[in-house]
Amino acid sequence: MSFKEPFPYEPPRQGQQELVGLIQKALEEERTLLVEAPSGFGKTVCVLSAFDNVARSHEEYKLIFLARTRREVARVIEEYMRVSQKLTSLKPISFLPRFELCLKRRDEQIEVERALFSAYCNHLVRNRICQYYERTHALPIAALTSIRRNLLEDLLATSRHNAFCPYEALLRLALNSNVLVMTYRYFFLSFRNYLVQLLSAVTTRLCYVIDEAHSLFSSLTSLFSVALSGSLLHEALAEVAGSAPPALAEQLGLLKANLGALAGELSKGQAITGEEAYMRLTSGLHHTLDRIYADLRATSLQRTLAASPLIMRSHASVGVLEALERLTSLREAGMLKDCITFVPSYKPEERSTILIKCIRPSLSLPSKPLWRGGKILLSATLGSPEVLRRLLDLEGPITYWALRDAKAAFPGLLCIVDAALTSRLRERSQANLREIGERLSLFVASIPGNTCLFFSSYAMMKAVKPHLLLPDNIVIMTEERQLSMEEAENMMRLFKANLASRALLMAVQNGRFSEGEDFPPDSIQGVAIVGLALPQPKRPLLLTLRALRPSLRLAYTHLFLRPAIEACLQCIGRALRAKSKKIVVYLLDKRFLSPQVSEHLPEWLLRDAKTISDKKGLQTMLSTHRNN
Repeated sequence: MSFKEPFPYEPPRQGQQELVGLIQKALEEERTLLVEAPSGFGKTVCVLSAFDNVARSHEEYKLIFLARTRREVARVIEEYMRVSQKLTSLKPISFLPRFELCLKRRDEQIEVERALFSAYCNHLVRNRICQYYERTHALPIAALTSIRRNLLEDLLATSRHNAFCPYEALLRLALNSNVLVMTYRYFFLSFRNYLVQLLSAVTTRLCYVIDEAHSLFSSLTSLFSVALSGSLLHEALAEVAGSAPPALAEQLGLLKANLGALAGELSKGQAITGEEAYMRLTSGLHHTLDRIYADLRATSLQRTLAASPLIMRSHASVGVLEALERLTSLREAGMLKDCITFVPSYKPEERSTILIKCIRPSLSLPSKPLWRGGKILLSATLGSPEVLRRLLDLEGPITYWALRDAKAAFPGLLCIVDAALTSRLRERSQANLREIGERLSLFVASIPGNTCLFFSSYAMMKAVKPHLLLPDNIVIMTEERQLSMEEAENMMRLFKANLASRALLMAVQNGRFSEGEDFPPDSIQGVAIVGLALPQPKRPLLLTLRALRPSLRLAYTHLFLRPAIEACLQCIGRALRAKSKKIVVYLLDKRFLSPQVSEHLPEWLLRDAKTISDKKGLQTMLSTHRNN
């Protein structure tokens, strides 16, 4: 398929023009396209270019672009801003939750918890005491078009000046936008309910882009999972004492006792289904959980409206509200049979906590009429197309496109896998840590530019750091636990300021710097992945998971292994934004070579990977790559 307009960036990388054509065809023919290419390849701009071609001749199309985090949503808009002069048919808009945009809450400094905000907002609208909401629906849509739809600050400033609700303005602007960008969480918990209204308001054909599609399953699993602890219930009981009906306090007390008994049994390392857990939790209760939820929400909302000073100490009540809301929603949707229940921690002080995880979250997807349409799934590693078809309830023919040869797009890429060392807890020793430190020191010293070391945990990073012997001219920055946003931003500015010399960033997988952070192109020449960020579940739990019915047997892979591998690939993507310089990826853990792990790694990464087993082999590989 040929382009109607030149590709926004000249010259395009190998494979980008082909990909734009495939995306355009999939959108127009309402097919599913799976795209597997490393971070930094340019998948987002390919999607924007393809949809710009579609929008030129099909005004009825709306593209819903789903990203995992708010930072990734912002990156889509930033990418559009860079190419907006060439992609003139796009009218994008990004969404934030109603809570974030509420001017009444912001300007009047009203203290209300997120979990209560929907009920609070509905109360204001129902009683016609929100002047912003009333004003928005009195305005013609033309009055909203002056808002620069890509800038949140402009939306808030214009809304405040004209005294209308910015969230309602966003929903109305969506009618005249053709690219709607939002997080998974916002779409599945809030926006999809608006889709029916959107489809009925105008003649619309929906199509979807799911960025970081490899993480959609685990993200939905988290969204539709429940964590409930005895300590949280205990604190909630203390919070509502004196303001809640006696029956509510009694039912919360019984629920707490049932939870303690269930958690005590599961702390032996077992797992049960969500249905069984629900029956055990509600045993002996006089009220249903949804009745308890409604009573607790009404009590908490009443305290909020009364501006009680106790509202600042309502966090536990809100936590219980969120857990009960999800639990009742899972039951109403018939999803509890596809949940597993276990104790996430085996520390004595934390054994009162249970976790109910849904491992068939496709049940939470929009209804068939809304989910029908072209779907583009973007990822650095998608795994089996058939597995994705089953997990995400994909229908019809599926086209799979992958960057088979990373050398074509990243000619200087070298992947090295260590076949001797591991960060596995049971194999850690001072000798093992010293050897890891020596190899990482050699790796950093041999890279002529900047490097990143991503560790499986803060504990692993702390244990290895004393064994690092690095040149004096390297500026070292370390991600500390509980780093504030301001500290993280200062640290990233310092790292970027030293890119012209030599800088080393030591961070953790799944941490602040492992994803969602835009490093300048050609800024990182080496990335080391030290271990897999896997939890340490008790063996009885693993045996129990395997003993459950077939649809739950893959729980370990989907709940633990896949997210750990996805975190590694996100870290690798920090370096794969380079266009010309040589890049080295060092997988420092022998588990990357095991079939259980390697089958989930993308072909583009392993095809030309080199294996080493000692420091001399690593030195030879690095020297050869540097001199070629």
